[in-house]
Amino acid sequence: MTGDQRAYQIAQAEAKAKAEAILKELQSALSVSVVNKGFKAPDFENFQYESYITVDFTIKNRGAKAIRAFKGIVSFQTLMGGKVIDTPLELDKAIRPNSALSWTGALTYNQFMDEDQKLKNTDLKDLKVIWRPESILFADGSKLVASESENNTPSP
Repeated sequence: MTGDQRAYQIAQAEAKAKAEAILKELQSALSVSVVNKGFKAPDFENFQYESYITVDFTIKNRGAKAIRAFKGIVSFQTLMGGKVIDTPLELDKAIRPNSALSWTGALTYNQFMDEDQKLKNTDLKDLKVIWRPESILFADGSKLVASESENNTPSP
């Protein structure tokens, strides 16, 4: 192994360790859980022409700093870890330190999409919900941002 290859491996390992540390910090600062899942059919009399899967979240700021906004991915999976659907979650709501808020979101339901059908028809107790935070903006202006991907490591 050449010195350049060894330096590249070290840089990769350091970048991976840093990304894992930031992700751990993001996950410990903010938790997102799904407490209810429902379905809202079209209501033509009130000019609502689409169906929605509704999702009730509890979002907890577990850190010591107030949160101003955050974004990440909520992944719905089968109990064995198979992917059902991933959906982005971005919220600009203040959350005081060591407090929680409830928030309801909605996903447009497409009856012809297998993942939409599976999410609609599977009980919440039969789903695993994984929160993958991407970034948190704190009230003091500081940010915590996860590595975009492992592809951001230096190239040889």
